[in-house]
Amino acid sequence: MSEITVSEQHKQAIELHQKILVSANLAQQNIWDMCNGLKTMRDNKLYKELGYTNFEEYCENEVGMKRSNAYNYISIVEKINPENVQSIGQIGMTKLSLLATISEPEQAEIAEKLDLENTTVKQLKAEIDRLKGEKQEATDKSIDYCRQLNNTKKDADYYKQQADTSKEICRNIENQLAEEKNKNFKLTNKVQELESRPIEVAVAEPSDNERRLNETIRALERENIKRNDELEAEYRENEKIVRKQLEDEKQEALRRQKEEYEERLKNVQTADGTSDDKDVFKAYFSIAYDSFIRMLDFAKQSQDKEFFKGKVEHLIEALATQNINL
Repeated sequence: MSEITVSEQHKQAIELHQKILVSANLAQQNIWDMCNGLKTMRDNKLYKELGYTNFEEYCENEVGMKRSNAYNYISIVEKINPENVQSIGQIGMTKLSLLATISEPEQAEIAEKLDLENTTVKQLKAEIDRLKGEKQEATDKSIDYCRQLNNTKKDADYYKQQADTSKEICRNIENQLAEEKNKNFKLTNKVQELESRPIEVAVAEPSDNERRLNETIRALERENIKRNDELEAEYRENEKIVRKQLEDEKQEALRRQKEEYEERLKNVQTADGTSDDKDVFKAYFSIAYDSFIRMLDFAKQSQDKEFFKGKVEHLIEALATQNINL
């Protein structure tokens, strides 16, 4: 069997490679220690013990480091939780700087998903960009949902204002109708008073003034009867319009509320289409609580408050006595 000959140059390459690996590991650990040291020097103002009035002068004169670089190193220590990184010394300064740009929960998520020691800087940057993109997308959806909810509230306020206007019109018509009925009542009393005059006066030949008065009374009676009929017809027509408008507004409000609830339930779904039980329960609880508050507001504004008060108390009692096995 022939012997394998190893050249001196190959031996030198192997030895140099091992030395580089050891030095690289030490360098990475030393960088982390340096970051911690800079932070301690700044926070405890130990640079004053060395004759410097501020931290920046110390860094430039003693460490040969610009102020911006020093604070970048310190930010790595401040923003990275060592528990999220198994081996600080094996990751590298570039990766640590990238991790410092995201929050601790996001660092933990990436550390659980990736092998930080063997992941390239390009792969880590791509994963961080993806995570930031998802966060921004969630923020945009939240803003859009708040905007839609605000528009829905504005629409509800508008419909409520329209309903109040319609109710005011109905009240005015009712007042006019009451005034006309009062006038008719007075006129009827006047006619009855005239009819109750003594027989001899009634059968006597009426004077011109009496004839004109009788004609005026009959004309007023006809006019009041006609006006009462018109007002009653107008009132019934407006009442139908108001009832139809209120019903349409109620249906529209229910439709918007249903869409809002469906949107809430849709928002608790995860990326793979499933839903977390706690998030779903929170969504249902939010919907139920919101509906309960709206129901109370409706009951407070209703004329028959005692009826709705009894219903609400019955509901609360039923919920309190309900046996829910969780």
